[in-house]
Amino acid sequence: MALTQLFPDIYRLVIPFEDIYTTVFVIKTPGGAVLFDTATYPSDATDYIIPALNEAGVDSASLKYIVLSHSHRDHAGGLSELMNAFPAACIVSRSERIAEVYSAFSVLIPDDSHVLLDVLRIAAIPGHSADSLGLIDLRTGVLLSGDCLQLSGIYGSGKWGANISMPAEHLSAIRKLRSLGLSAVAASHDYHPCDHLAVGADAVDQYLSECETALFRVRDLILAHPEQTDDQRLADLYNQTLGLPTIGSHVFSAMRKALESGRIV
Repeated sequence: MALTQLFPDIYRLVIPFEDIYTTVFVIKTPGGAVLFDTATYPSDATDYIIPALNEAGVDSASLKYIVLSHSHRDHAGGLSELMNAFPAACIVSRSERIAEVYSAFSVLIPDDSHVLLDVLRIAAIPGHSADSLGLIDLRTGVLLSGDCLQLSGIYGSGKWGANISMPAEHLSAIRKLRSLGLSAVAASHDYHPCDHLAVGADAVDQYLSECETALFRVRDLILAHPEQTDDQRLADLYNQTLGLPTIGSHVFSAMRKALESGRIV
């Protein structure tokens, strides 16, 4: 598999993952190249990512940063092999665990809005996980979102559904993204109902709105069944009747806590 160009200086590499796929991105800048995510297995790095980087002319001198959208296996699993191949690259992650495991290398735990190589802005987008982040190309307004923006969950699989465990923080992050004038969103998987790519202001607005709608659907089901305190039963009801990607009971539990604390109304 080869890198395909999505936007000027932004390239996408699709890698098989169980019954779906995951994606890594390469961004070229005047100051060097950045890899966004590392796929699932060490073999993904050796079989797919490193050959693609070599073909694209990205070597150990030009790869400056390896950015992790979050520390889940299907986005960080190839990191060890990549650090063997590119030991001078700086790891960028908001995960303290990643910083500890890779303490022998250069690691940056970025603040929200930190800028890499003058043109790539970190955007903290908690919700799927506490350490979730996106990367915004300031030259084009393109957001690489990883798994940060999940809409209603992943298409084409009975295993991978919507997984937002911090709903209040997620809604706040979406409101922040709306203010940034994004021109496009590129995700790591195909999410219902907008797939992996939204191009143009209207499409970006729809993409962000679908993320909100997905959470409000969970909220409304809880509010519609005040007598039901078993979140697994509510998840079963959702999964059996709505015809959407599956969702776990933990999403309902997280939403219930946010409602009880008044962080979501």
